[in-house]
Amino acid sequence: MEYTLKSKKSGCCLECGHSIQYGRSDKKFCSDSCKNSWHNRQRKEFLKVHSKVLHVLDKNYSILEHCLLKGKTSLDLGDAVQWGFNPEYITGLRRYRMRMECRCFDIKYLRSDNKIYHIEKVPFISDSE
Repeated sequence: MEYTLKSKKSGCCLECGHSIQYGRSDKKFCSDSCKNSWHNRQRKEFLKVHSKVLHVLDKNYSILEHCLLKGKTSLDLGDAVQWGFNPEYITGLRRYRMRMECRCFDIKYLRSDNKIYHIEKVPFISDSE
């Protein structure tokens, strides 16, 4: 009778690529420092994308707020895009009387192919009320 030892397959570290010789069979990193480096890089990439999106939303908000301060409730979409407005970035969307109502934080507006109209600020309702 001959016995053979079954060796477990060693995986590769997601961070450095070295083989993982010990530990659980689903282990992904060879050390704590590799695990921390990998997660820090993932978080950094997320924060980069997150800050870009927030920057675009802030720009949209400032353009809409500027219109409200000037007393305007509508504007040409082409002009808004020239000022830096990006219609692809919104914080909310719902159907309203056969139209789509868009939101940028606490400002709501209706949008057609070439116009933004019915711009108005929505009062903030806190959870304590």
